[in-house]
Amino acid sequence: MPIELKICGINSKNTIKTILDNGGCKYLGFVFYHSSPRNISVQEAKDLTSMVPNNIKKVAVLVNPENLFVENIKDQFDYLQLYETSPEKSKELKLLSNKKIIQAIKIKKEEDVNLYKKYIGIADTFLFDSIAMEKSSSFNWNYLKNIKIYDWFLAG
Repeated sequence: MPIELKICGINSKNTIKTILDNGGCKYLGFVFYHSSPRNISVQEAKDLTSMVPNNIKKVAVLVNPENLFVENIKDQFDYLQLYETSPEKSKELKLLSNKKIIQAIKIKKEEDVNLYKKYIGIADTFLFDSIAMEKSSSFNWNYLKNIKIYDWFLAG
């Protein structure tokens, strides 16, 4: 299977222009997380996502979002990338938004990889991330050697 690229933290028109000029990206992620230096507002997201052609999937990156917030942004995006949501909350947001779900799983130790199993039937795909989403930390690739799913993302 070919590698598909997802670039997250999109927060400027120049970044989008550079990505479009160079091609090869299938997903763009827009961060709605106040602690992130890449956090954007709903209005900024509207302005930025309007520049993205339909062949590139737009992803809202969310950390345990409120339902009302998802309701307000859902029409701009193809996917919701969810951090720190229970399987029940992820299912609720999927039904509310009618969007595909990328369930983010933070990996601190090898056993954490198996947390994805709780989201089977809810998530459309998975993203495995280090425990410190906003800080530089290494990821032990060996943790993924026995994973039993075909389609997933690795943050990095």
